[in-house]
Amino acid sequence: MAVSFILELGIKVAIALLFVLINAVILRFVVTKLFRIYDDSFTTPMAVVIWISIALLIASYIPSLQILGWILMLLANYFFVYLVKKEYYTEWQKAFLIWLTWFAIFIAIGLVFIILWLIIFY
Repeated sequence: MAVSFILELGIKVAIALLFVLINAVILRFVVTKLFRIYDDSFTTPMAVVIWISIALLIASYIPSLQILGWILMLLANYFFVYLVKKEYYTEWQKAFLIWLTWFAIFIAIGLVFIILWLIIFY
């Protein structure tokens, strides 16, 4: 029982770390290249994505209450927009557009990985 919990926690932490790295790169690209906001370090997108990863990791342990999980995911995305607004000193509309662009790119990359997974393993 304890081994399965530790294994599950290790897998979730590994996925969270991968999530952080990929999303920080995507967020930095969106902010600096598409929205032309100056950011000379990688720490700002890492900080934003680490906070979101922590929130999602905590939310992943509440699968039995589905509505609560959806509410937590909604709050995590709102928190993402708030952090983008705060860290990049933008207005709400621009922060929301940054989130929307980041989300669309993340979904597209996820779909590519799913299609590649299906092609390779099935």
